[in-house]
Amino acid sequence: MFRNAYAIARQFTLPVVISCKTMSGKCSSVVGSFVVINDEGWIATADHIVDHWKNISEARQQVRDIQSKRAEIERDSALSNTQKRKALGNFIINKDAPDEISIWWGGLGQGASTPVAIAQFIRLPTVDAAVGKLYPFDPAWISGYPTIKDPNKDYAPGVGLCKLGFPLQQITPTWNVAKSAFEFPPDALPMPLFPVEGILTRFCDVVVPDAPPPPFRLAWIETSTPGLRGQSGGPIFDEQGTIWGMQVRTHSYPLGFKTGTSEQYLNVGLGVHAATLVGFLSDVGIKFKLSPY
Repeated sequence: MFRNAYAIARQFTLPVVISCKTMSGKCSSVVGSFVVINDEGWIATADHIVDHWKNISEARQQVRDIQSKRAEIERDSALSNTQKRKALGNFIINKDAPDEISIWWGGLGQGASTPVAIAQFIRLPTVDAAVGKLYPFDPAWISGYPTIKDPNKDYAPGVGLCKLGFPLQQITPTWNVAKSAFEFPPDALPMPLFPVEGILTRFCDVVVPDAPPPPFRLAWIETSTPGLRGQSGGPIFDEQGTIWGMQVRTHSYPLGFKTGTSEQYLNVGLGVHAATLVGFLSDVGIKFKLSPY
């Protein structure tokens, strides 16, 4: 059903991996997905991925500030050892605080002298969406760019859709001291894509109280199957590979009965509506292709 669409969507759907080493030396990662929107290197992903990166970046900077303050105290020849110990006690670093972090954008530009990065994100947290521009970027890295469904033409529930991303991936990186870089396990790459089919079931308009609305619709689409962890930021597309939304969340509805002592739930997916994607991209001046249907 989605065989041809999968071949189209895999060209512009890539994984993002955020790696972290704590002060205790423990390494871990968070895996998500992103879509390359155009040949200028603009991408779209889930805002909660960007928010995680922002939070650990700020926490890492706090660690660096504390380390700098501790070094300053250690160098202060006017302080006795007792005074230094007392002063250092005011600047303790939690063992679980981030020491080293990195964000890996699908291996684009692998081996280049300048790592691919995004200097600044444009965020729309009300619907869990964000965009950013990869730099440096070579259009040849992507073999095909997406088309977004025209939300004003036959955009209605009942259509079969497919979610694509990189779920079921558990990557535990290691920190290479000599290279000052994270390394993935040998079997981590290439990361396999995983499609999940479902039906477009309903729409959900997002209202932010006491805040002026943007000049476009804020909405989610609901799909009959849940998005899996690692698919956040990935596309939701039809049989032609056209994007109808971007997967961002999973919602659980209680079904009102139990199996044994366990409550039963229906898990559905929530994705950013095409009307929101089109409005957001247009509002910030990012070019994209719109479907003729």
